[in-house]
Amino acid sequence: MSQDTSFPTRPFQQRIMRPMIPIIAIAFLVLALVIIAAVLVDARNRLTSTHLLAMNTLSREVTSDLARTIDEIIDVAISVPLRQFAVENTEPTLTSGDDISDIPGLQAITQLVDRRSDTYLSARYITRFGLPLVEFSNNEGLIQHTINTDENASDWIFDPGFQIALGSTPGRVIMGDFSLQTDSNGLPYSPSVPVINLLTPVVNPADTSETMGVLHVELLANSLLDVVNLASAR
Repeated sequence: MSQDTSFPTRPFQQRIMRPMIPIIAIAFLVLALVIIAAVLVDARNRLTSTHLLAMNTLSREVTSDLARTIDEIIDVAISVPLRQFAVENTEPTLTSGDDISDIPGLQAITQLVDRRSDTYLSARYITRFGLPLVEFSNNEGLIQHTINTDENASDWIFDPGFQIALGSTPGRVIMGDFSLQTDSNGLPYSPSVPVINLLTPVVNPADTSETMGVLHVELLANSLLDVVNLASAR
């Protein structure tokens, strides 16, 4: 009687494979987690890159808009007509009834405020003694001027931004304190409208080392916020 000497291969393979099934399952699970993690990292990197690109674009647009405004202010401050006006008016000489339409230096300020009524709130020329000689304000697109006949120094003489601007070189713009837009009664609007204060020196055309006064400009911060909102909505 012949004896069957063949090995029970299937049961033996099953005995070998059965303990390894959990190991294989865990290995596949780890591999799946690694793949998922890699996908998530890639997605996060892409999202981060998108956010960085958006932030860089926003930064460029805001910087460009502010740089454009600063350049416009500097052009007026270093213009010969305004500098000549500053030399001829170291103290209040204008009266409230004077026609300023034929004074080139003041017309340069008027045109600045009128150039972008959604950005420029007001502009004023202040002598080095702290006397605001004339102010141009933007009242919903209507440019109005106020001539100061008071010879007494105002609070400007104590303003830190004003003092820094007096000691600055031509073409440098100083950012003063932030403020809020106020109504005719001096009360802040509700909701609040933030205002950016910029100051730059006006020097003697014959001697640039002599500062005659300061050009002070108020900007509506909403114009910059609009740039931010437009860029964020893209």
